[in-house]
Amino acid sequence: MLAPDYRVGFVVLAAGNHTTATVEYLADSVAASVFPAVEDTARAQAQETFGGTYTSAVAGLASNITFATRPDQPRLVVESWYSNGTDFLLAIAGVEGATAGVDVRLVPSGLVQQLSSNTQRVGFRAVIERANTVSDGGIFSSDCSTWEMVDQPTYGNIGLDELVFAVDDGKVVSVSPRALRATLKKIA
Repeated sequence: MLAPDYRVGFVVLAAGNHTTATVEYLADSVAASVFPAVEDTARAQAQETFGGTYTSAVAGLASNITFATRPDQPRLVVESWYSNGTDFLLAIAGVEGATAGVDVRLVPSGLVQQLSSNTQRVGFRAVIERANTVSDGGIFSSDCSTWEMVDQPTYGNIGLDELVFAVDDGKVVSVSPRALRATLKKIA
């Protein structure tokens, strides 16, 4: 079993007749005991590296965004997001037609631009879902259509879901919500 997102894996080998059930049981047992700890570690590392508040250094531009993790939940969560004084989470909810707001979480895109030996840009996508929705369909027909909504909606031909973090000497120093053409410096 490989879990590339966590950079971990394990192998269960069994010999003899009718070992399928044994392998399945052992694999389930290992996964159930190992993955909660792996997920907790990933959450702590994400919070330490990317979590915090980022704000505009431009005088008079009231723009900021706060990322955090939540216990027992995946990914970084966008806790608050203001763009030029506007509550951007409310604006996204309006575009999505969500009356109860939206839940916005970041997923690494796997795209990294190495600018120098110690400076890089790391890409993420925001998964935007309506808050308090219940899925009642299959994997492709459910209300969870975020897998087919990458890059939507757009502003100026750039998806509102695209964010790029600047990393210098292993420390995140800023984030750029690309569609908004702003760079927000990490302050906390």
